[in-house]
Amino acid sequence: MTFEPFRKLLLERQALLERIDAESLTPQQDVSAEQTPVVFSTARRRHEIRAIRAALVRIDNRRYGCCEDCGCTIPETRLSRYPTVTVCADCAESRESSKG
Repeated sequence: MTFEPFRKLLLERQALLERIDAESLTPQQDVSAEQTPVVFSTARRRHEIRAIRAALVRIDNRRYGCCEDCGCTIPETRLSRYPTVTVCADCAESRESSKG
């Protein structure tokens, strides 16, 4: 599986979030209908930027798409929907059920 499309998506998303942060734009000024939903809370934006940077490091280290809990390959469909995800659906479900 090639991760270049994910790298491109992540870099575009990161640039958008950083621009919103830098310019303090409001949703009405910068969001088009085809863009993914943009989180406008500063803390949430910055959290997402950190997650994007971590995902880019995983791509560089050839660990992107590997579940950090079980080591299995995360399906491309899951990565497409949640490009910063670090665990497979089964492990995510296990984490949720253990929270209780």
